[in-house]
Amino acid sequence: MTEIPRLEFPLKYRSDVDGLRALAVLSVVFYHLGLPLHGGFIGVDIFFTISGFLIGSIILRQTADRIFTFAGFYERRIRRIFPALLVMLLVSCILAYKFLLPIELVAFSKSLASASFSVSNIYFWFQSGYFDAPASETPLLHTWSLAIEEQFYVFFPVLLVALHRFSPRRINLVIGLLAAASFLISVYGAYRFPSAAFYLLPTRAWELLLGTALALEGFPKISKPMMRHAAGILGLMLIAAALLFYHSWTPFPGLAALPPCLGTALIIAAGESGKNVVGRVLSLKPVVFVGLISYSLYLWHWPLIVFNKLGFTILDGLDRHQSQVLLFALSFILAVLSWRFVEMPIRGGVWRIDRPALFGGAAVATIVIVIGSAVLIVLQGVPSRFTQQARDVAAYLDHDPLDDRDQYRNGICFITSETATLRD
Repeated sequence: MTEIPRLEFPLKYRSDVDGLRALAVLSVVFYHLGLPLHGGFIGVDIFFTISGFLIGSIILRQTADRIFTFAGFYERRIRRIFPALLVMLLVSCILAYKFLLPIELVAFSKSLASASFSVSNIYFWFQSGYFDAPASETPLLHTWSLAIEEQFYVFFPVLLVALHRFSPRRINLVIGLLAAASFLISVYGAYRFPSAAFYLLPTRAWELLLGTALALEGFPKISKPMMRHAAGILGLMLIAAALLFYHSWTPFPGLAALPPCLGTALIIAAGESGKNVVGRVLSLKPVVFVGLISYSLYLWHWPLIVFNKLGFTILDGLDRHQSQVLLFALSFILAVLSWRFVEMPIRGGVWRIDRPALFGGAAVATIVIVIGSAVLIVLQGVPSRFTQQARDVAAYLDHDPLDDRDQYRNGICFITSETATLRD
């Protein structure tokens, strides 16, 4: 295999940023497990701000050093994102094929294809809102945030490189104007078109650009130790307030996304200037370790929760609290295994392959996923997997209220106004 220059980490390592990742992923996981952390969904917004800071810093540093290449950038994105995602998708496919009803498998296949092309946020926008009941039974719903990031990083490097080359003095101005425009659209959209505002890039881009503004040193340095402590504590308080007091009915993102994103920015800015009390807590080894496995933990927790919720006996015969504990434990174990044996070996270990093979492998895997999804859709979810009786009972999922034909065993399994009694 060809040796590739290690340009993944041209910046100093920030253990407190990994700690922030831990805070973000645990917020999301605890929220999805049903723990009383009603605003846990803001963990994604923390991730967006962190990502904008780190990726922006890397691009800016490499551009300044004249070592940035688009091929190298997208190679690092594929190594970081695709391997663990592919494994999760394959396992989810097996579970979906085994357990989902035909119409559910068709919907899953559509979300699978959209996830492989990083457009699942658009697909889910057309289907239902994030907080709607049907979304809670969608195994790949969580890929919407990955799609937003990847869409952002299709355009963002081009913009930064172009600005650096042709108008370097206006980088801060352009990034600030774009962030402001995205934020204003987000504020308006949170009330007028909430589902689109939640799922689509134009209303989320400001969160990533806020992190980029940090990388551009758009915030003043916090030189005094007491000010660093205060900034870190204030940042943590802003995040905590959102976690505790937000609910699914909070208009979001819009103005409500500002406190957790600003809180994240304050913590990053405080740590960039020097040590502080919040940074020390976030840099504790157990916290940092959760941050290191945060991507895999984010990938695995939601499919496990959904398949268990649908009654597929991942954890059978347990009460709610026992299920929460064991689902978290299982998600954590899978995350550690995924990080140790999938993420790390491909990013820089024994499974690291050269760039052409990486691009080719990713392309082939994507094509296979899309073809497989198309086959399942054409075969209408392979109903032959179930008995005729099971298909008849499950036909209620296909119910069309405008169809006059006898549907889903009216009067046999379901009472209607025309059939007031049940028959065996």
